[in-house]
Amino acid sequence: MKILLIGGGGREHALAWKLAQSSKVESILAAPGNPGIAELPKCECISLSLDDLEKVADFAEDNCIDLTVVGPEATCCRYRRCFQTSWLACIWSIQGSCSIGRLQSIL
Repeated sequence: MKILLIGGGGREHALAWKLAQSSKVESILAAPGNPGIAELPKCECISLSLDDLEKVADFAEDNCIDLTVVGPEATCCRYRRCFQTSWLACIWSIQGSCSIGRLQSIL
């Protein structure tokens, strides 16, 4: 499974760390990520303009991303609408709790 992780803070680092532990996860592309994420196994930080949601959705489709995990709360609703319209799998965090149960059922 290829995962696109949106964000670059401590929450996203924790998500990347946990996601990387799954044997089902092949790679994690973090946009923008951070130096700590870049050091994790299976993780790579990428430069991607997060302001243009259409481009992010196109990137996910063009790169065969199986799941997008959105960390920052401020952008959750925008990403959810855009990705659902494009039929792309997306999960997000709300108030510091990223439906861990949902992630565990996927992974």
